[in-house]
Amino acid sequence: MNYDRRAVKPRRRLLRLLAPVVVLAPALATADIQEQRARLPPPATCVDPVDGVWMAHSFYPRVGQWYVFTVVRSRREL
Repeated sequence: MNYDRRAVKPRRRLLRLLAPVVVLAPALATADIQEQRARLPPPATCVDPVDGVWMAHSFYPRVGQWYVFTVVRSRREL
């Protein structure tokens, strides 16, 4: 495969410059907890009150990050 090495170097430089911006951009967004909750999808409904996937979004202000906790529960038929 023939390609011009001079054309590859500027692309790599551009990638090295843009990669930190793409990674850090979500952390720089200034959205409070209410705005974050407004972006969440509506809660799911289930016929069985125990069976299903339980999810929780928790914000930890000390580290300034959201965490998602997921628990999958199912009943076994006897």
